[in-house]
Amino acid sequence: MHDTRQSILEAARDLYAKEGVHALSMRKLADQVGISATAIYRHFDDKEHLILEVCGEGFTLFGAALMKGLRGKTPMERLEMTGEGYLDFALEHPQYYRVMFMSPHPDFDLLQQQAQEAFSPTFQFLIDRVSECQRAGVVGGDDPEAVAASIWAHVHGAVALWLDGHMPPLQDPEVFAAFFLDYSKSYLRALSPAPRSED
Repeated sequence: MHDTRQSILEAARDLYAKEGVHALSMRKLADQVGISATAIYRHFDDKEHLILEVCGEGFTLFGAALMKGLRGKTPMERLEMTGEGYLDFALEHPQYYRVMFMSPHPDFDLLQQQAQEAFSPTFQFLIDRVSECQRAGVVGGDDPEAVAASIWAHVHGAVALWLDGHMPPLQDPEVFAAFFLDYSKSYLRALSPAPRSED
C-alpha cells in the first residue's frame, strides 16, 4: 500500500509529464491525491523540492537500468546492452523519462543544477563504455565524451519522437523496441574506425 508521500510523488510525476510545470499546482495535485493542499507541505517544502525528488527517483531507476550494460562479455556487447537498458527504462517508465529529459525547468535553478548532477554519473557510464570500445578498436573517434554525446543524441531522439507519437508506424512498444535495437546497433557499427588504406 502506497503511503501519502509516494502517492504525491507519483501524481506530481504524471501531472508534470502530461501537462508541464505550469499545470502542476499544489491544489490540483492535492485534488488528485485526495488530500488538502496544505497537507502536501508536510512532506515537501515547495514545488521545486517536490519535482527534485521526482527526478531523483527517476535517475535512480535510470542508473539501475543502464547497469544492464555490465552483463556484456565484450566492450561492444556492453555498449549495446547499455542501449538496451536505456530502452527498457523509456518503455517501463515513460513518465519519468518525460520529466527527466523532455520537460524544461526554467524557473528552478536548484532543480536544474541537481538534475545535471544526477545525470552526470549516468552519462559517465556511457563515456566509460565508449572508452573501452575505443581501446578495443571497435569504435573510432578521439574524444569519448563527444562520441557518447552523439550516441545519446541519437537514442534520445528516437525515444522522444516515439513518446510524443511522431512515429505512427512504430507506436506499438514491441515494434518500436525492435526498431530501436536495430537502429542503435546500426549506428554503433557506423562508429567503427575506418579501415586504413594501404600505401
